[in-house]
Amino acid sequence: MTQLAIIGHTTRDRVDGGASRAGGAPLHALRALHEVNSTARVVTKVAEADAALLAPIAELADNLVWLPASETATFALEHDDAGNRRVIVEALGDSWEPADLKSWVLPAIQGCRIAHLGALSAADFPADTVALLNQTHRLSLEGQGLVRPGRRGPVAHAPPASLDLLRHVEILKLSLEEATVLGLEPTQSSLQQLGVPELVLTDGEHGAWILAEGRLIKIVADSIPVRDVTGAGDGFIACYLAARLDDARPEDAGRFAAGAVATMLRHRQAEVEPGG
Repeated sequence: MTQLAIIGHTTRDRVDGGASRAGGAPLHALRALHEVNSTARVVTKVAEADAALLAPIAELADNLVWLPASETATFALEHDDAGNRRVIVEALGDSWEPADLKSWVLPAIQGCRIAHLGALSAADFPADTVALLNQTHRLSLEGQGLVRPGRRGPVAHAPPASLDLLRHVEILKLSLEEATVLGLEPTQSSLQQLGVPELVLTDGEHGAWILAEGRLIKIVADSIPVRDVTGAGDGFIACYLAARLDDARPEDAGRFAAGAVATMLRHRQAEVEPGG
């Protein structure tokens, strides 16, 4: 069994007005891991009426455990001609409560060394849930759980009232936009202010920075001409964690993750091109 667990909502996504499709951190993480012949254990929630969205996850996960939610987290993603993306939250899904951990999440991830919390918003993982989970597992957190308010409508980031949540987090993944909301810059002195032992800062085609072991490391990424890069960050952190679990150095884990995501995006582009 794998030593990496991905916890987060399975979503229903509509991209540029197209048909609904499965999304969410678990699926995107698994697709990138699949490119490097790896996998993860997945714990997720989705409305029972949308259980068909779990099919691509079940194909790739080492083990899939899910619970019916009161509603499926639902997003509309719109891209303009300049490549800018607008995200609209249409449904939030249920928060992950301590009772969830005790009744089914912790049994499902027993034996995993790292649990990545693929938060979609600050409403997903309350502080008491994160604190309880940290008693049994090393935790990685998606930065949307800090700066994306848990509400419907167009996504607009906002700094959190408190960063106490990070006391329970070993590895934090942020996008450059999320770091900016927190008042941070991609420098060692700035990122160290968060006090997180390890930080992965992604910047799309410009690569990533990794703050680990007292060093700030720049990771170069290939520029892939694809319009829809949804899930690239989820894929990067999943592959980074998988490599770190195999005792890779931070810089090697970062390059490994960048290569996996580039391959995933190339395959996605091939699928949408004529004859692909």
